[in-house]
Amino acid sequence: MNNPLSNVNDAYTDALTGAKTRAVFDRALDAFYQNFQQGDAFSLAVVDIDYLKRVNDSFGHARGDQTIKAAADCILPVLHAGEVLVRYGGDEFVILLARPLEAANDCLQTVLRRANMRVLEGSPPLQLSLSIGLASAAEVAGLDNLGSVRDVAAEPEALPAALFELADFRALRAKRMGRNRIVTIGDIGEDLETSFSDELRLIERDTVLAGAGEFFI
Repeated sequence: MNNPLSNVNDAYTDALTGAKTRAVFDRALDAFYQNFQQGDAFSLAVVDIDYLKRVNDSFGHARGDQTIKAAADCILPVLHAGEVLVRYGGDEFVILLARPLEAANDCLQTVLRRANMRVLEGSPPLQLSLSIGLASAAEVAGLDNLGSVRDVAAEPEALPAALFELADFRALRAKRMGRNRIVTIGDIGEDLETSFSDELRLIERDTVLAGAGEFFI
């Protein structure tokens, strides 16, 4: 596999987490897709840090930064050379994995176990919780006989965006299912028929109802 970020300098590394910045995401996504077209495995995960806004509001942004860094620390050590962690947003990471879906899921199960064992020191101590959505390029392309999210045979350039879309939606579903879990392969048609706006509205409601006690050890 060609390293998609071999020429990217430290200016594109997030100082807090050691992840790559969002500025290189499109380039990395395209490079992984090119490798996929040449026969390499490619899976993508979206990782949301649960309740980060509540941590910031209740305990301050220093604790929020501690939580963000802890999430990255659970991910980076389990990645293979050439795989990429991107800090995509304030509470969201994207992982580009040169692995088929099953192997990628095994990797993320390790990430989740590391997170669940992580206690963030301070007053009060906090528990790290991650909601993860995972999809593979082969799944989206229909190569595993599950069907395609969109007509990527007619529009192959649409596959990277469709892959991210599916993983991102599964991360939202992980939150709806109770958070602190991985959602991966399922009924793609069902995924697409569920309203994104309804899903987001329910998540926002849950966030409002969640108390700061969710974080206490």
